[in-house]
Amino acid sequence: MSSLLYKIGVYLANRLGLYGERNLKYFSIIYNYIIKNGNGWIVDAGCGNGFFSKILDKHDYVVIALDINYNAVKNVIGSNIERVQADAQMMPFRDNSITNILAISLIEHLPSPNNFIHEVQRILKKNGDLIMQIPNLQYIIEPHTKWPLIYILPNNMKQAIAKKQGYYINFRVTIKYVI
Repeated sequence: MSSLLYKIGVYLANRLGLYGERNLKYFSIIYNYIIKNGNGWIVDAGCGNGFFSKILDKHDYVVIALDINYNAVKNVIGSNIERVQADAQMMPFRDNSITNILAISLIEHLPSPNNFIHEVQRILKKNGDLIMQIPNLQYIIEPHTKWPLIYILPNNMKQAIAKKQGYYINFRVTIKYVI
């Protein structure tokens, strides 16, 4: 049943153009903060399938595609893309060495989001930029599981639903919690 709900949710989101519209909005923000300024290396933390790493590669940036999942990182290929398999909560970079960090739909997958924030503070150069997107896990249809009103369920049920679909989701991550 949950698989069917997920497929229906993805189908509806695609038909409504939500993913394409979302990615265009994200790219616009990335362009305004990173590409337009034309500086430094970019870490795409939690790069997943490398969608944003590949876009940035087309703009002649050196991109570090970082993900904890080896299978995700190995498939992110581009002429200016370096691939690193690592945990975003313990990134293997020197202090003050990175100009830009991109974290799109990452923080809600981390058991300790504060560890990621500390790592960003450690590795980001003084005038560097962090672009972080946090999905609304309390939206009518939760963006990962595609379950409606999942946020009203007890935490153990939410985790079971997410795990069944191959996700770890830290449902405590909300805008209010992060700020």
